[in-house]
Order: sequence, then C-alpha cells, then structure tokens
Amino acid sequence: MVLKQQCQAWAILFITEGTNMKILILGGTGFIGSKLVEKCLLAKHSVTVFSRGETPNTLSGDIERIEGDRDIGLSELHGEWDVCIDLCGYTAKHVRDSASQFHKRVGHYIYISAVRAFQQPRVSKLQNKARFTNQ
Repeated sequence: MVLKQQCQAWAILFITEGTNMKILILGGTGFIGSKLVEKCLLAKHSVTVFSRGETPNTLSGDIERIEGDRDIGLSELHGEWDVCIDLCGYTAKHVRDSASQFHKRVGHYIYISAVRAFQQPRVSKLQNKARFTNQ
C-alpha cells in the first residue's frame, strides 16, 4: 500500500505542475483512480477515463468516460493527451499495447502498479510442514 501511495503522490505532483492538461486515466474508476480523477479536476485539467464499466459510476460529470476492454484493445481511444496514467495494466501485453499505441499521441506515459508488477511466484501455495509440540 505504501508503494501505491507514493506512486499516487508522484502522479498528483506531476499533474498539478501543468496548466490545463489533457489527461487520460486508464482504469480511473477504482479506489486510487477515483482519487486521482478528483485531484486532476481540482487542478482544472481535462480528464478522460477509460474503464470496463464494471465499477459503479461515482465520478464527476465533468469528465469524458470511455468504456472498453484492454484484452480486446484500445480502439475506442482516439485523440491526443498530454499525460496517460495507466492504473490497470494487469499484464505485460496490456502495457506494451498501450505504450505502442500512445507513443505518438501522449506526451508522458505513467504506469502505476503495486500488485501486478512482479511475476506470480512459482509455488502457488505455501505449505507449513512443521510440527508443533506442547512442552
């Protein structure tokens, strides 16, 4: 959780330095994303949120919402942005595809992950084989 807070703080610092920036947030409806959207709007930035539409819509009406599925692709996203903040790159393919698609249409690409940044461990379950005795 500390890493998520540090990444969110860095992204917020970055977006408050600019003026009237166009910001695309991939996965902007979850716990971190919704807070980031609020901070962007407070800083008077134009915000576009791309998500699957599965999270209840609690975001401000002042944003552009685009629904889509990254497993299928990002074809719903047209235009250019000053910043793309990627909060839902769950696989390496997601991040490669978005970086490839946006490299000429986004000024800065920020990928934030604290959970999916590492490969899954080879052992799916830890087993405790130690025996405890009462002494």
